Amino acid sequence: MIVLSSRNELWVGDGDGTIKIIDLFKATIIASINTTSTKRADEFAYDPTNNIVVVTNPNEKIPYLSVISATKRTVLGRIMFPNATELEQPAFNPANGLFYVSVPSSGAHPGGSICTLDIAGLSIANTYPIPDCVPAGIIFGPKNHLFIGCSGSQITDYGYAASYIMDVSTGKIISNISSLAGVDQVVYDSTANLFYASAYQNLASGGNPMPQIAVVNASSGVLVQTLATDNVTAHSVAVDEKSGLMIVPIQKQGIVVYDLKAGVKGSATVTGVKPSASVRTSGGAVTSAVQALMTTVIIGIAGSLLL
Repeated sequence: MIVLSSRNELWVGDGDGTIKIIDLFKATIIASINTTSTKRADEFAYDPTNNIVVVTNPNEKIPYLSVISATKRTVLGRIMFPNATELEQPAFNPANGLFYVSVPSSGAHPGGSICTLDIAGLSIANTYPIPDCVPAGIIFGPKNHLFIGCSGSQITDYGYAASYIMDVSTGKIISNISSLAGVDQVVYDSTANLFYASAYQNLASGGNPMPQIAVVNASSGVLVQTLATDNVTAHSVAVDEKSGLMIVPIQKQGIVVYDLKAGVKGSATVTGVKPSASVRTSGGAVTSAVQALMTTVIIGIAGSLLL
């Protein structure tokens, strides 16, 4: 799902390939867009300048990405990925106006790649191989710096764990975050200059589950904090930069909301998590907010979480 804040709309992918548009003021579904897929419409990215939304249709025999006009609410076309096994998270880069998408594996690049998209031509513009990564979540941070979360398949297929930061202006990997893999969704907080990675399939040495939210300094690529989660539902993460809240679904607790600013004032606790290390922000100041994280608010949810 994705919020189009200028339009006060929430776009949600459904299991039947449709996209439901929800008016956030009225809390009602105001439109449905058919991507013609018989399977799920999955992950989104948005170009607010040209009002273009892209969404992956990853489970078709030939995976594709649907290109949609946000103003007309119509599908403009598809970008096909005939050699890919599936598609993961797309991302929009405001620095160059291009969309990127994570391709976990393809015939040419079994360890995965990042592709840039030619929206006007409905085609793949460039491909950057990411050997032995099987990438999942991607997100842009500082200018042209793309965080790439490698999936759990990296650990099981290639025997090691690392995620990366790529400078997309050159296609080169500029940071290697060792021991961080099993990642699904990733987000960026520009206020704190931090990446958050939902490494719910991460494994410790010996293959023991070690699910966590990982916090990475977006400038240095240094892993500064990890927070224990679970390996069932905690594959999603969201951050509200204005309020300083981080939101993670945890099966036995519901939706857990961490107050990232609470630690700055000196006292904070996190249910099930013992803070352990400080965080140095891009400006050089040491804060205790992700270290001394955080008053936790838990919203109970009956039944299972499907995110």
